[in-house]
Amino acid sequence: MSEDAFVEECSLGLQIDRIPIVFDERSKRAFVSSNNFVLVFNPKSGVRENVFRHDSRVAGTFYRDGKLITLTVVGECCVWESATDKLLFCKQLEFSSVAFVYSLERTEEDGDCVYILGVKEGDQAERVFRCYSDLSVEDSEVVLKDVITLSTPVKNHRSVAFGKDFVVVCNGKFVEMLPLSGSSKSASRYELKQQFERVVDNSQVVWDGVSVTGNSVSATLSIGRVYMWRRVNEKGLTAKNSSFIHPGQTEIVHSLSKQHTIFCGTGECTVSKWSSTTEGSGRWQSPTKLTGLQSPVANLGLSSDECVLAVVLENTALLFVKSSTMTILSSAEQLLWPKENLLSIKCDPLRLDTVVSNARPGVIQWLNPAQWKTVATIDVCQANVPNRNHTLYNEYSTWSDVYLTCVTTQMVVTVEKQNSRDQNSLLKFWRRVVSQENEVDVFETHLEDSVDFDERSLVSIRGDEDCNAKNFFCEFKPLHSQRHTDQVFITLDDAGYFYVLKGDSERFGGWCVDHVNKFNWQSSKVIHSSSLRSDIFASVHCLPGARQKWRNETTFRYLLYASEQLVGSYDVEALCTVWTVACPGSTLFVSPTICIAGKASDYCSFDPGNGQKSSQASFLSQQEVVLSTGDVKHFHFVGYSSSGITLLKNSSDAPEIKTKPSAKKTPFSELLEVTHKKNPETEEVFALEAYVANKLFDGPAHALAPVTQLAPLFIRSCLIK
Repeated sequence: MSEDAFVEECSLGLQIDRIPIVFDERSKRAFVSSNNFVLVFNPKSGVRENVFRHDSRVAGTFYRDGKLITLTVVGECCVWESATDKLLFCKQLEFSSVAFVYSLERTEEDGDCVYILGVKEGDQAERVFRCYSDLSVEDSEVVLKDVITLSTPVKNHRSVAFGKDFVVVCNGKFVEMLPLSGSSKSASRYELKQQFERVVDNSQVVWDGVSVTGNSVSATLSIGRVYMWRRVNEKGLTAKNSSFIHPGQTEIVHSLSKQHTIFCGTGECTVSKWSSTTEGSGRWQSPTKLTGLQSPVANLGLSSDECVLAVVLENTALLFVKSSTMTILSSAEQLLWPKENLLSIKCDPLRLDTVVSNARPGVIQWLNPAQWKTVATIDVCQANVPNRNHTLYNEYSTWSDVYLTCVTTQMVVTVEKQNSRDQNSLLKFWRRVVSQENEVDVFETHLEDSVDFDERSLVSIRGDEDCNAKNFFCEFKPLHSQRHTDQVFITLDDAGYFYVLKGDSERFGGWCVDHVNKFNWQSSKVIHSSSLRSDIFASVHCLPGARQKWRNETTFRYLLYASEQLVGSYDVEALCTVWTVACPGSTLFVSPTICIAGKASDYCSFDPGNGQKSSQASFLSQQEVVLSTGDVKHFHFVGYSSSGITLLKNSSDAPEIKTKPSAKKTPFSELLEVTHKKNPETEEVFALEAYVANKLFDGPAHALAPVTQLAPLFIRSCLIK
């Protein structure tokens, strides 16, 4: 297969919090920017309907009259028809670079108003320009006017916001309101002088976000506080016309509606709604909250009709929330990617079209790189949602995280540990079950046992990670009819000792660590170890850069190895080398059907029988790990690095593999499924903590929500555990 058959896609669905989310006029579609792509979602169902691809990174988007206008960092303007997802035209603006795009609503008095922060061709300074032209019209003349030059560079879209004829910028301890060119307003500045007793270093308390709605300005502090200024046209930014709320303990994000309702996303995994127009004492005490989210909130986006609120979490999860009741409409079909503590990707021998990684601390996921979607998850640590660390208060959260996994056709083994270093590791053994429902494969996992490992930290865990030698598929029986497992796993600790994990003969479904068979080889350091095959595995000791893998099962007894200079094959029965090929590659990967070797950004697949190359491909950037998904007839290269995930996608068409995601069963799940089928358009998801049902009735009677809202909330909080 030629190198031209692969098309590179990088980090589709990642970094979705860098650019504001845009909705159409009726909130039927949401446009989410992600690197070189714009993802189109249906907020009601969460389905990703389309992907708009660009040649360079998207700098900003806005919506006009059924069309989505996107501007890239090189100054290219693309216009897409929303109804048909068709690219209408592209044109180059007079910019050599664009950093940010900010659009205001079109009015009859002022017409179209789009502010662009960028550098014009032939210029060096970065300025703010106002575009007076309708960019959605192909033949319209583009008129740009220089309105202001900012004294400090804008690194985040949340640190700048525009009004009708002014701009608000936050920088350190200051919030500045600056008039634009031609405005009669006076500049205004607000300085934070307050000292906070609990904060360790008050110099770290700074403004980190601003928002403008009409004649009001709001700004957020890094300690979780939101300040609001009313009637800034007459009074500016002063202490007399300001007020504040304190919804969080760390950095927060917020969105301000036209009715002066403030939506706040916090590092405590909550989204709250505050009304700044309600009068009376205690009006701040009981805001409407959406709790129990799976990760801290990274960004909020309010639709133009203010009916839908988009919530972006730090693990790139995307939720669409009904703003009136703060209930979840849908969870978007998205690729989950945690901000930190990321597991390296690995292949699943049972589901060859997916790779395994973690979705957030304590949760592992199966993601389909070709579709850029998470297709399944396992909550390993269970209800383990870490809040953002309170670094300003010198307070740090404690949580458990999965740092090792081993995936075989029958089992999934996870190793978790608390973020405190002196804690022991906990191994969990999950039984895999495959069934069919309406000719669709359903993959499920069931926790079989857990074992404490009180020795040193583990650095590797391997098992029999191959498929059946004949058809690469294992037959499964119902869990209750399975015999006691005879699988064995080998773990390696940081001191170079191997341990054997095996089924406990005294307990059905139980597992144990065989401390009798603890061993190492001449007290040497272990560089790498292979998976198990017929109770045999290979390891490399003190040989930097070497790797070894078993060939796929068509050549059962051969072990592949790679070093800095060559790739070779070794017969473990005849104890001889079968072949060697000069190939500078420190990375070696073998799936049941494909063998890959390479280095940095250049990789190739080869025939394990003789070492002959069958196809090759190159990434645009260096990769740390390279795997493949699919089968030998149609496969993709998947690269992983600290910056994200990169896919070399096979451009030829392939048959779609249909799978059904597994869902956690509850006593009322069947009833809810029947209700969902009968009323698919009225179903909503409520995120509630089971133990806070009584809090629904906190506060005075006149301040409570209507019964039509409280009744379903109370019933669901009582029944669904």
